[in-house]
Amino acid sequence: HQILTDLAAVVVNELELRKVNRSLEAVVALKTEALVQEKALLEQASAEKSRFLAMMSHEFRTPLNAISGFSETIQTEFLGKIENRQYVDYAGHIYDSSQQLVGIVNNILDFSKAEAKRLEITPTRFSVGAAIMDAITLVAGSSKRSRDLFTLSLSNQDLPIFADNAGLQRILINLISNADKFSTNDKPITINARAEATTVVISVVDHGCGIPAAEQDRVFEPFIQASNGKRASAGGTGLGLALTKELVDLHGGDIHLASTVGAGTTVTVTFPNSPSPN
Repeated sequence: HQILTDLAAVVVNELELRKVNRSLEAVVALKTEALVQEKALLEQASAEKSRFLAMMSHEFRTPLNAISGFSETIQTEFLGKIENRQYVDYAGHIYDSSQQLVGIVNNILDFSKAEAKRLEITPTRFSVGAAIMDAITLVAGSSKRSRDLFTLSLSNQDLPIFADNAGLQRILINLISNADKFSTNDKPITINARAEATTVVISVVDHGCGIPAAEQDRVFEPFIQASNGKRASAGGTGLGLALTKELVDLHGGDIHLASTVGAGTTVTVTFPNSPSPN
């Protein structure tokens, strides 16, 4: 009789366990379905945001190009001499401001492509020194800093790099522009480039306000701006370094930042000097 009682208890326990197990499976299934739906909604929202940013960037670019073109025509006095020189100065300021806005729009457009995994590169082999000089010329043209304070140091005058030319230009312009923006006008900015065993290493060194140690790990995140002094008031979208990191990652490279508040910042980018796996 006791054996039958014990057996009945075991059967009841087994039935209860199966019931609990089915309930747990139902809960897990519901949670899984909810997570799948939430992921789908997040992906849809991200895609819609990327489409919106791309559309707005295109809409901004057309009038900005017109502003740049007309202001440059006035600044160069292409259609005739302007007697009041202040108008020429104003046209120059309009042109410089429009170029800054074009840079912001380009960053937004390219970052939206990167988020949507539609940003592509076509690496070729070319002179890294020439690419850096082009970037320096572009940044220096709209800088208050003397052109002589932008210096280039190459380990080899013909140093080659295997990279996407336009992508490398965007990386260099973002890094040199940041260094220019966050440094006082009498401090030099140095761009170093050297070859190592299987890589090309480029570093941009400034002697500006620096970045607090607690914020250095986040500077490559989108829409993040350091909070100290000059950086807090400099404006911008906070996309420059985020886009730079995306472009470096596409090349299979690495980017590293070292900074001391009040002493300056060094950003180092390492490129594999061989065809990228991406």
